[in-house]
Amino acid sequence: IPLTKDIIASASSWDRTIKIWNVNTYKEIQTLREDFAVCSLLKLKNKNEMVAGGLGQSVSFWNTITFKKEHTVECCECRSYNGLIELPNGCVAVSGGWSSTIDVIDTKTYQRIKQIQCEGYIVSGIGCSSLHLLSNGTFIYSRNGCFCQISSTTYEVLYKDKKEKEFRGTAMTSTSDGKYIIAD
Repeated sequence: IPLTKDIIASASSWDRTIKIWNVNTYKEIQTLREDFAVCSLLKLKNKNEMVAGGLGQSVSFWNTITFKKEHTVECCECRSYNGLIELPNGCVAVSGGWSSTIDVIDTKTYQRIKQIQCEGYIVSGIGCSSLHLLSNGTFIYSRNGCFCQISSTTYEVLYKDKKEKEFRGTAMTSTSDGKYIIAD
């Protein structure tokens, strides 16, 4: 993910590190040590902070100037892959990955303020989940063939759909006209 126009961060997953790189010199600036396998990174828009999620039961908030870990927030069964998004209200949504939950964390207080329960069509196996913010301020949660559209203000499920059993829907993006594309 880009942190500035010259610096990017990359998740190194199983070695529990985040690498900081200079894009002009192609050299590593720093290695940040994490307590879990890092699978997701998110740079907050109006703060000098980056959020890290992965195979653990917490997410970490890192200062993008000092590269020091500032906060750790415990999340119930948080195993986020591509499930970190910044919501319009100053919160971060974290997918539960193998669980069927989304945790909403306030980035001012660093407290979990909501846990949303979503169902999955497939109940066994690895249930990687995905989150994506849509242009209308709602967000989509995809897990094991179940897709939920959720309000980013009330956190209510606005729409729910189940696909055929084989479709896992682990990656998604949205288009400019408000539609979304989900890949298996």
